[in-house]
Amino acid sequence: IDGIEVVNGLEFYPKAITRAQKYNFFLSANTDVHYPIAERYGDEFRNMTLIFAKDKSLASLREAIEAHRTIAYSFGTLIGSEELLRKFFEASVSVRRIADNAKGRKQYIITNNSSVKWLLAREGSRMEELGAHSSIVFVESQSKGNTVVLQNTWYGENDHLRVDIVSLVK
Repeated sequence: IDGIEVVNGLEFYPKAITRAQKYNFFLSANTDVHYPIAERYGDEFRNMTLIFAKDKSLASLREAIEAHRTIAYSFGTLIGSEELLRKFFEASVSVRRIADNAKGRKQYIITNNSSVKWLLAREGSRMEELGAHSSIVFVESQSKGNTVVLQNTWYGENDHLRVDIVSLVK
């Protein structure tokens, strides 16, 4: 066994992430759907396994799977290694400083250049959705810090990716 399914259809198996880490498995998302896919998923993307291969060849796909460069995707949720999720998020967004607000705090615009939505939350704050191909304003905070938890990412049974937004400014 080289891989493990962490999502199938509408079911998510967080404990499978721990098993994958323990036994060094790649992660996958599947459907087991045997009828038209639109009946189950409607306007949502269907479950899929994203494979980060160097090219489209079978050898490159195999190498990427064996190197565990996969992210399982289901209904806006991304499951993978912390490193690969971080790289995917950083490749998906751009952050730039736009101004200081009336209280003198720095403001940034976060732009999502991908088709994947991201759910961001600071400690003690409400969650914000950074939709596909959209932008939101992020205000620097002394009390809450500038780290967000990406609530729709999982790299462990109970672990979500944490990112310092200000560190992504280009």
